[in-house]
Amino acid sequence: MLFHRLRVSHGEDCLSEKEKNAKKKFSTASMFFICVFGTLTLTYCCNCWQITVNTNPIFSNVMLVITGVSLLIWVFFKFPIFINVDDNDLNNSSYEKTYVKNLGFWSRLYFGLFGPAISNKFVTLLGKSSLRLQIEGRFCIFNYIIEPSKPKYQIFDIALTIVCSVAAFFLGSGFVKFDAIFEISIFISAILFMYRRVLLNYIFSINIGKHEGYKLNVMYPYSPFDGIFSTIYGFAYDIPRTILLHKDIFCGGEELKKYVLAHEEGHLATRNPKRSLWITIIFIFVSFVGIAGPSIIFCFLPISGGTIWLIVFLYFLFVFVFDVVIKSRNKKDEFKADVYAIKKIGKNSVLEGLRVVKNDNLYYGSNLKFSDTLIDRRIEFVQKYQEQ
Repeated sequence: MLFHRLRVSHGEDCLSEKEKNAKKKFSTASMFFICVFGTLTLTYCCNCWQITVNTNPIFSNVMLVITGVSLLIWVFFKFPIFINVDDNDLNNSSYEKTYVKNLGFWSRLYFGLFGPAISNKFVTLLGKSSLRLQIEGRFCIFNYIIEPSKPKYQIFDIALTIVCSVAAFFLGSGFVKFDAIFEISIFISAILFMYRRVLLNYIFSINIGKHEGYKLNVMYPYSPFDGIFSTIYGFAYDIPRTILLHKDIFCGGEELKKYVLAHEEGHLATRNPKRSLWITIIFIFVSFVGIAGPSIIFCFLPISGGTIWLIVFLYFLFVFVFDVVIKSRNKKDEFKADVYAIKKIGKNSVLEGLRVVKNDNLYYGSNLKFSDTLIDRRIEFVQKYQEQ
């Protein structure tokens, strides 16, 4: 830890005047999110208020106040207008290896929508930001680097804010008049939110090469609370065929790293990527029918309210059964991956890796997630497993 602190404090002296001046700069990216979401929400609330004021004025006024206050609280915590650009260690010369990944516009936009509470750290939507992983032996430093914004980027943000705010005004009006528009938007937001951990972990990771033919990425730990965004040790992506490792695993002890790599490799070797893809497609399609389907059907067919509630009930029943089936499948996949790891690195190495996890203070102190299966159950399975 002392080594890490020395590196970071040393980096402060390497900042240029331009980078120092980027601190506490007005964030036009924050302005974009505030204006667009504010316009959308307030337009929707005002239209709802106008429609219901004659039938139930007390209820509509209360809902308008609650929505407005909730929006202000959310904006206050999520999108700080004045931001601090981090003092990063900018000295590359003293590290054995350096890996850099530039973050594109859509990555930053998605991060701003669905990232953690302090997500909007970039000054402009088009301004350059990147991740950098520097390695020296078993020491790693992960930096999120933000370059000072240029006037043309700020002008673009302002123009984009105006255009999107106008669009949000008409969209908010459409939400009230056409339920289908509202529910389609809810569906898209729900799907993007449900898959946010998968997407954000991949977006905020750096490829450092390959492992056994699979891409190997290291994840950026950017949570403001415990230094960890990802709540997992490792992750296996069927499409693309990629293994993600938490930074502390990649830079930590060799026994744990060797086991996690073998285990995640086992997931990719034993799972059928086409089956995983079809499961995802089916879930998204059924979610669309369950969330947006009733209103869309109602636009074309005169169905009763009871039919709509039946569709909603069947969707939630599907979600419950789907969750049970997927969890059961995931537990079986965990054991299959451990079997693969046993055959690759040996039973003793697998047990050693699992015991390191069980005794890891990081695991218990920061809610790191290893799998849905209890760690003791995993150890018991490996101990009883007889190699063929």
